[in-house]
Amino acid sequence: MKKFRNIVKAFMILPLVVACSSEQVIKISGTVEFVGEEKNKVTVSQSSGFDQIILAETTINPDNTYSLEVTPSAAGVVTVSCCGAQRVRVWLEDEDMVINFR
Repeated sequence: MKKFRNIVKAFMILPLVVACSSEQVIKISGTVEFVGEEKNKVTVSQSSGFDQIILAETTINPDNTYSLEVTPSAAGVVTVSCCGAQRVRVWLEDEDMVINFR
């Protein structure tokens, strides 16, 4: 009976391991109300000690929309910054996001 429980537990954990190990592309999109002329980018970065690792970056479109794709190495907190002036910290794991900036 104990062996059967261990097998059942293994099959319950297996999908979690597979889901976490597969590389998933996450789409982040949205609009920007006020776009600066010089700083017109949206950047996704992650902290690593004192360093910021840029995971993705895109230029804001002429219609004030943006869209970028991120392939995180692991789930965690990232910073999405816009035009160098606004930023939001979000949990990046497995869901697409819509983030609108002012």
